[in-house]
Amino acid sequence: TAEPPQNMACAVPLAIRNAVNSARMEADPKAGDWLRFNGPSTVEQTFQESLHDYKQYTM
Repeated sequence: TAEPPQNMACAVPLAIRNAVNSARMEADPKAGDWLRFNGPSTVEQTFQESLHDYKQYTM
């Protein structure tokens, strides 16, 4: 059946969206909850949408 591939096709973008929302709240608690999320999702797009700044990466 085609159920497992269809479920994964929906689950992966939703998981990425939830991760981006979590990163946005961590980077800027005042950021809005709404997020435009269009596919396909690239690494660069995901990073930019997460609102992280390179200054936050310290050792």
